[in-house]
Amino acid sequence: MANQASSSQPPNLATTIAQQPLPAQPHQKRTKERTIQDIIEKVSLWRKLYNGVTDPEGNLLRYSLEDAASKVGVSKKSLDDYLLQLRFGKRFGFDFQKHKDDKVGVLRTFVKNEKSKEKTTGGANGKKGAGGVKGRKGRTTRDSDEEEDGEEAEDEQENEDDDIE
Repeated sequence: MANQASSSQPPNLATTIAQQPLPAQPHQKRTKERTIQDIIEKVSLWRKLYNGVTDPEGNLLRYSLEDAASKVGVSKKSLDDYLLQLRFGKRFGFDFQKHKDDKVGVLRTFVKNEKSKEKTTGGANGKKGAGGVKGRKGRTTRDSDEEEDGEEAEDEQENEDDDIE
């Protein structure tokens, strides 16, 4: 590890984690559900590592989503799911501050109920709906966009990361 005293700024958590080697041990099964505050911190750190952190020498370190997930200690699949839940929670007006110590199941239930309400009202609450406009071959334009523009979705994800922090 480099000498941190030579750096003019104290290292932040993302930089410190970025400097640690990837874990070589297999994943062990967890026994409890994470809190909402835990997932916000883990998803935020995961995206910071992906977007890039500077090391003490001033070099930008960027990790793939998979490598960043390994550094955080949570599977990429779980982090993707948490990010989706957080975005839907924000979209539907979930009170994150009030529920920060609750388990993530509270957020999942809230999102599920709000999606159900949106489906029955047809998205009449003025927010963006989950569906799309029917396009060619009977697919919604949202379906075809996601298949054709995988990178665009990743760019959107990067832009929305700032909203989580």
